[in-house]
Amino acid sequence: MDPGGQARRGLGGHSAYRRRSSTPDALPLQKLKENKVGVMVVHGDADRVAPVESSRLMSAEMKKLGVECQYIEVPGGSHGDVVGPNLQRLCSFSANTERGIK
Repeated sequence: MDPGGQARRGLGGHSAYRRRSSTPDALPLQKLKENKVGVMVVHGDADRVAPVESSRLMSAEMKKLGVECQYIEVPGGSHGDVVGPNLQRLCSFSANTERGIK
């Protein structure tokens, strides 16, 4: 449960990034670094629901802030078909980030 909506605001991709502010410091991305949370972003470049540019921008901002971020852009991937094929990579990333379970 996320009663304050922090996860939605900070990790909601396009809608959170665009609606909140055009400046990344308005988002709780810095909290990811402070709490040593790694983030893996998987986005298809053929996504018609959420523009891939939003994930590119958010990932670049996280990297600028020093947040451990892995960005995977799937050529031809749509909104719903990119996570499944990358699930093993996601689990591996999660297990190997600083706060991941080792």
